[in-house]
Amino acid sequence: MTEPIRVLIVDGHPLVRAGIIAGLREDPGIAVVGQADTAQESLEQARHLCPDLVVMDIALRAGSDGVKATRGLSAELPQTQVLIFTIHDESHYVVRSLAAGARGCLLKQEGLAELRSGIRAVHQGVLFIGRGVEYPPRSNDPDPLTPRELQVLCLIAQGLANGQIAQALALSRRTVESHRLSIRRKLGLTSAAELTRYAIAHGLCPGLLEAHGLARAGKVHPRPPRPPPH
Repeated sequence: MTEPIRVLIVDGHPLVRAGIIAGLREDPGIAVVGQADTAQESLEQARHLCPDLVVMDIALRAGSDGVKATRGLSAELPQTQVLIFTIHDESHYVVRSLAAGARGCLLKQEGLAELRSGIRAVHQGVLFIGRGVEYPPRSNDPDPLTPRELQVLCLIAQGLANGQIAQALALSRRTVESHRLSIRRKLGLTSAAELTRYAIAHGLCPGLLEAHGLARAGKVHPRPPRPPPH
């Protein structure tokens, strides 16, 4: 028998949190193992309980921020996935959440059935974007990256090393390293994981979502298998 998905609920409103917990406990495939109402408590509970997944609101109690909590969880407990469940439908919340490491965003207006679908999708290792969430986000801001840097970023996000990127773009390895350094400086990011999250959050790379798996409107599309190394 398959073990239920162990879930921690983080929401700043007690009645809303209780409703989410009650609704999820009706599903035998999901086990609610804990709850929290602040960013700090969510980190403490996650360290103690090691849940498979955290359902995270953005506005938490005591003015704490669910996006910052997500960033902390992603850094400290990368094996624990985060699904944002919020009333905030502004695109900048989606961008910030995905860039912080969330594996999905869903509006509370979409209901508990959609939340259960999102939990299963994220647990399977795919991105889950609710039907009410605008994605990819629209932006009037100019892209800080040059077209070549964007190409390099997308290949980094696909998991390619510098040598592979150089071969794919017919560039020298030194040129790729220079582009990579410029990207990191412009975006203020350091690791490949951070760069990948940035590309996903901003919807910059066609095909990247399919490479990482995508689920929308309760339809789960499993992540494609990685190609064998050359």
